[in-house]
Amino acid sequence: MSSACANCWRASIVAFAVEDHYAGGGVATLLRDLQLPLQITSVAWPSDWCGQSGEAGVLLAAHRLHAEGIAERILEHLDDRRVSMTEPHSAETRVLTSGLQPLATRL
Repeated sequence: MSSACANCWRASIVAFAVEDHYAGGGVATLLRDLQLPLQITSVAWPSDWCGQSGEAGVLLAAHRLHAEGIAERILEHLDDRRVSMTEPHSAETRVLTSGLQPLATRL
């Protein structure tokens, strides 16, 4: 495999940082600062969210930060990537996406 192809493969790897925090200054920021050869995607509270009163489960669901919402957001992100990627990579993305579908169902 050529080094260009290897770099392309590494750049197509996505890591998801799910955090009970804003996207900035959390785990995703730390991972990006390490300059790893992968895309870091944060699943976090909206940057303009200033807090609310209420039951934690209701608040998490309202912002799609409950288990089902997190799984849905990851699947949507992978679907968006699959559409934008070239055909040789879309097969790998389908494998990753299909592996998450049972997870979304269980959650």
